[in-house]
Amino acid sequence: MRRRKIFLLLLIAGSIVFFSRCLHFKSNQDPRGKAYVGSGECQSCHPKIFEDYLHNPHYLSVRRKQEPLTQVRLSHKLIAKDVMGQELTM
Repeated sequence: MRRRKIFLLLLIAGSIVFFSRCLHFKSNQDPRGKAYVGSGECQSCHPKIFEDYLHNPHYLSVRRKQEPLTQVRLSHKLIAKDVMGQELTM
């Protein structure tokens, strides 16, 4: 019985120490990696694609938390290109 109490106390103390280290972790590193240049680099060469990207739901999934959401206007119109390069609007 005494061994069980010691084991439980050590387990609880270890858990507290382990999880307390997780609370203060703040990373300034971009989780997308150092090779990711950002959408601003694309804007200079591909302004039309960049403008369409800001209105795409995919933008919400990859944007940084600090980027404002006011730029995003979701469109329900789907535009795609077929194999011949013709734009299809659905």
